[in-house]
Amino acid sequence: MEWIPKPEGVFWTDSQWEALAREEKPLLVAAAAGSGKTAVLVERIIRKITDEETAVDLNRLLVVTFTNAAAAEMKQRVGKAIEKKITEQPASSHLRRQLSLLQRADISTLHSFCMQVIRTYYYEVDVDPHFRMLDETEAQLLEEEVMEEMFETAYAEDKQFYMLVDYFTGDRTDEQLKKLILDLYHFSRSHPNPSAWLDSILEIYNNADQTSFNSLSWVKEAKSYITDSLKSAEAEYNRALAAARAPGGPYKYVELLEEEYAKIIKASAQGDWEDLYSCMQEITFKKMPSIKKADTDIDSAQKEHVKLIRDKIKKQINELFTVYFSASPALIIDDMKSMAPVIQLLNKYVKNFSEQNQLAKLEKNALHFSDLEHYCLNILSLKGNYSNPSNVALQYQAQLQEVLIDEYQDTNFVQEAILMLLSGRKNLFMVGDVKQSIYRFRLAEPGLFLNKYKNYGKEEGVRIDLSQNFRSRGVIINSVNYIFNQIMSESLGELDYDEAASLKQGNFSFPENDDKSSKIILVDPEKDKVYEEGEDELETSQLEARATAQEIRRMIDRKFSVYDKETNASRPVKYRDIVILMRSMPWAETIIEECKNAEIPIFADSSTGYFEAVEVKVMLSLLQIIDNPYQDIPLASVLRSPIFSYTEDELTEIRLFAEEADFYSALKEAAAADYLSTSDVVQKISSWRDAVKTKGLSEFVWQLFEETGYIEYVGGMPGGKQRQANLRSLYDRARTYEQTSFRGLFRFLRFIERMRERGDDLGKARAIGEQEDVVRLMTIHKSKGLEFPIVIIAGLNKQFNMMDLNNSYLKHKDMGLAARFIDPENRVSYPTMYFYVVKEKLRREMLAEEMRILYVAMTRAEEKLIMTGTVKDFDSAINGWASHLGENGVPEEVRSRAKTYFDWIMPALFNHPDAAETLTSAGVQPIKTDEDDSSWSIERIQASELISSAPAAVHQKQELLDKVVSGQAAGEDTSYVDRKFSWKYPHRKATVTEVKKSVTELKRFEEDAYSDRSWAPKEPSFQRPAFIQTTSQSSAEIGTIMHAVLQYIDYQASSEKEIDMELGKMLAKELLTTEEADQVDKKQLLDFLNSETGNHLKNALWIEREVPFTYSVPASRFYPDWEGEEEFLFVQGIVDCVYKSQDRSLHILDYKTDKITGKFKDHTKAAESVRERYHFQLSLYREALESAWDTQIQSCGLYLLEGRFYAGI
Repeated sequence: MEWIPKPEGVFWTDSQWEALAREEKPLLVAAAAGSGKTAVLVERIIRKITDEETAVDLNRLLVVTFTNAAAAEMKQRVGKAIEKKITEQPASSHLRRQLSLLQRADISTLHSFCMQVIRTYYYEVDVDPHFRMLDETEAQLLEEEVMEEMFETAYAEDKQFYMLVDYFTGDRTDEQLKKLILDLYHFSRSHPNPSAWLDSILEIYNNADQTSFNSLSWVKEAKSYITDSLKSAEAEYNRALAAARAPGGPYKYVELLEEEYAKIIKASAQGDWEDLYSCMQEITFKKMPSIKKADTDIDSAQKEHVKLIRDKIKKQINELFTVYFSASPALIIDDMKSMAPVIQLLNKYVKNFSEQNQLAKLEKNALHFSDLEHYCLNILSLKGNYSNPSNVALQYQAQLQEVLIDEYQDTNFVQEAILMLLSGRKNLFMVGDVKQSIYRFRLAEPGLFLNKYKNYGKEEGVRIDLSQNFRSRGVIINSVNYIFNQIMSESLGELDYDEAASLKQGNFSFPENDDKSSKIILVDPEKDKVYEEGEDELETSQLEARATAQEIRRMIDRKFSVYDKETNASRPVKYRDIVILMRSMPWAETIIEECKNAEIPIFADSSTGYFEAVEVKVMLSLLQIIDNPYQDIPLASVLRSPIFSYTEDELTEIRLFAEEADFYSALKEAAAADYLSTSDVVQKISSWRDAVKTKGLSEFVWQLFEETGYIEYVGGMPGGKQRQANLRSLYDRARTYEQTSFRGLFRFLRFIERMRERGDDLGKARAIGEQEDVVRLMTIHKSKGLEFPIVIIAGLNKQFNMMDLNNSYLKHKDMGLAARFIDPENRVSYPTMYFYVVKEKLRREMLAEEMRILYVAMTRAEEKLIMTGTVKDFDSAINGWASHLGENGVPEEVRSRAKTYFDWIMPALFNHPDAAETLTSAGVQPIKTDEDDSSWSIERIQASELISSAPAAVHQKQELLDKVVSGQAAGEDTSYVDRKFSWKYPHRKATVTEVKKSVTELKRFEEDAYSDRSWAPKEPSFQRPAFIQTTSQSSAEIGTIMHAVLQYIDYQASSEKEIDMELGKMLAKELLTTEEADQVDKKQLLDFLNSETGNHLKNALWIEREVPFTYSVPASRFYPDWEGEEEFLFVQGIVDCVYKSQDRSLHILDYKTDKITGKFKDHTKAAESVRERYHFQLSLYREALESAWDTQIQSCGLYLLEGRFYAGI
């Protein structure tokens, strides 16, 4: 075993130490959430470059991250670690070399590294090394242009192409076919050889009859699904039979149930498809025997229970029959063969598009991100064989001692091939957590990680599990484990959540608090409730949003306690400690509204909603009519907007000027009649149409903002800051567009329209800073890598998005392309068995991804986890979730049919003792279960409670608005208006002082002896005119000169001659002028250098001069009346000198030129005075450096140059 045993006293856990010290490779580190994987990765790098015996240069390591931000953070961490090592080994030239190599080190995204490879070995792939990168905007426009040209040529020259159009398009447009070609093109590029993958699709159809039906890979996949389903049916029959045979059970059903059960068992045992097909044809469901009222020994509830189970089985078997057994194997193969010509033609056009698109990019000397990976792969591999290294790859293998990969679970097949070629499949160190692989939509392949996870340690490689979580309290860890122990398995979830995969508590430093449970909030809409007058039924999303807001309000008002890592103490929760996570953000605005009603500041970090913002719609409409004014809806939108402010009645009047024509013609007719300033509108549109032809797009967009005043107008609307940010984002998008090879307003608008059609969205512009005290609302994907004291996961009742499964074609990395069978001539379309198999495969992979997304969400929490959802038909839902109480975990059949997160969470939770009350309330008898380390609180909130508990301010505001709209007087109660106008900014004290202060400015708050002095400078700080200059310098200027000399002088100087030599060097480097050098008191300097303090500097291991810092301190420390304001001041200053003595302790030294002689009886009195005067300043220096460097300062003091003595503080 090639690793160093863990030394005594190190803080790393055994597993962490093994991961950072072990040399056997390839090595996979399976790092659970919060396990400190980044710290381990950084420490491994540091050990590699600092080990006394085996140290390597940083440029012999390749460190791959998956975002630029992660790469920058990694470099920063490595840099700090090297600097820390240098303080311990100041004489090490090797360490200083590593610091110089850091900025050029290969710590980057794989895309950045690929770009470097291509620019170096461009001649291997015939690419201009000065290529530029396409952004997504230009890439999409270029693809659209290439696609249009290809289709035009195909329509004109290829008669067969019409067969493809008939097969894959609707009645009116060929957009569906274009989308299919684009989808297959992009999907194929996640494979090392896109062309080979496309050919494999065709082989599935061509070879369908070349082997036995049983041997087909997709038939084997179908049999595994069928077997699982039949086994599930067996279990259900056992439940039904047990209930039928029990006292009071419907015993008359037993015989029929046994007969059906026997047929299911027989079918389940078949290995050959023909035999299975025959057995399935025999399964029929007869009418159940009648049970009469006279049968008093049969309980009606038990009878209904058995019937429900049997109905469920019947539905399940019928679905199986429809999907897999409605056609014979011969018919299934015939369908596949008949589709082969169409798939072949599709294959041809995907390849054509790929070639033409690549040529178009090369003509513009531009590459897209996916091109970087493929060109790099071609450089590193022998042509046609992506597993054999080229000479270039062999050079890298000789150069790189180790390839370290962060977030390995997010790699795809192309990236994997590149990494294998670079490492020679040996020098690999991979870190990741497959349970957090949530980027399937980016074509990440978690199977690469899983394959190594299951096999490393058996034949090749080493696997190390980091399962200790240092992020969360034990209550969070226990909650996560309790749920995932029951729902995640290899068959559904792609990984068994066993002892190795489960979380272990690593952080025991959290102080005790009273709240020791995770919370579930079930919102009951009470759809059948009749509301009283004045009460309105709310949408389910609004109910849950209000329940969420109330929970936050309750925690804030009750000062829920959280642990503050910075102060190492508990404190009341702040808004910024709370995050609301959602799978997607369709009802984010509802949550924002409810939070605002509850006076909760909130910010939604959303990647959607931009195009729906009113201000963006108006501005895009304006651009549309400038491009083409003959568009009625955009024109009406702009005229109605604040830009022109026409009323609906006025627009109707304008319409009457030309009732049969388009609206712009009507507008021109109205202008000719000089109606309501319409001539100004027509003239303005005309002038803008002229201006856009001569100006750059971004310049023109800004001109519109200024001429219309619209950006100022929206700034005065509610959410004005966000609205202005959205408009500036549109301007930025126009600037980005201008940097492409495309030009013109028409193409820009077309690109925007394509984005909207595809469901892409720019996301609202960010308008707040990271440190603002607001609740965050974000998607679970956005939260990955983050952590929050309190996490609320909302919308757990929302159905999983399986819309992709409704397409007429489905694509899978291993199983190829499955399309519905279409007979265009007879207008017949239906899914084939192969289509159903691929659909089920994709559905299960989607469910596995959703399970991992839930895991990511739950593991973001540090201290409190709250999960919310709306439960319609409450009692029925509870009964459904409780249908498998007492079973070992949640059965796979239940998990595989889940449509929401609650369909996993609640069945798992109902096996917990804390669920007893919830079950009882719905008429379900709880079962006795073993105690568990997790603790849960389940709260049911009914709609009536939420409606009646709406904040009074909301009702008051609405009543007032209703009166204003109807023209009534506001009435005597004007408290709402009074409250709005009397509101005062809560942090107004912070507006009368600068947020940043120098140490000198703050020193006055602590001084008494000098408090009556004028703080205006005694001498002008600017250069005096030559005609009034004197030869002598002021005291302040002499002090500045002495500080400059001490900043650059060699402390080893110990004679006046050596001091003269040092001053000569400074003159030569123009660090001093001749006049300034003449003012240096050499005797003072010599006495200092030969003093005890000077000798400390001569013998120091390490010295830093002029050390700048910025330090945050509570404002109340200097402004007593700010107590409780939670405001901070940023103190900035420069420490003259910091040095490390022989005993490795750190010391702060400040030089002072204050005149002491003659003012005090002796040095003791002088030292006391100096200490009193400078205590505050030096104390702040010490605090700031100890905080920034995370170490202790041994001593802190001043040397008085004029007085020739040292005064320690």
